[in-house]
Amino acid sequence: MEGGFSKALRMSKEDGTEVIAKIPFPIAGPASSTTACEVAVMKYVKSNTSFPVPEIFAWSSDASNPVGAEFIIMEKAPGVQLFEVWDAMKDSAKLAFIKRLTIFGKAVSIYSISRLWEFVPLRVVPHPRGQASYTPL
Repeated sequence: MEGGFSKALRMSKEDGTEVIAKIPFPIAGPASSTTACEVAVMKYVKSNTSFPVPEIFAWSSDASNPVGAEFIIMEKAPGVQLFEVWDAMKDSAKLAFIKRLTIFGKAVSIYSISRLWEFVPLRVVPHPRGQASYTPL
């Protein structure tokens, strides 16, 4: 599966369980920050809402890992992709879906975005001029 910012690969473990491996495209955003922030948002939503969020089994925001790319390996969520059923849905079902999506957006937006960074492990990178920047581990 490909989106505009990442490739998602469905993989089967030895026991038959399916997982999703997600790898961002270079245009997705700044290297290392993109994956770390996505993981942080997923953990934040899981911790602060009742919305279902796939379990994250492993992730790396460092492309020098053995995979050779940033990645997230997560639980495969049940269901089908929206694009597979959208055209067959009745208008009332589409409206109901959009209303639920709006409720989700509102529920997530009430939380302070500054708290999101609690979910991103950071390291301090010294700057030559004495300043510091923070990058995901």
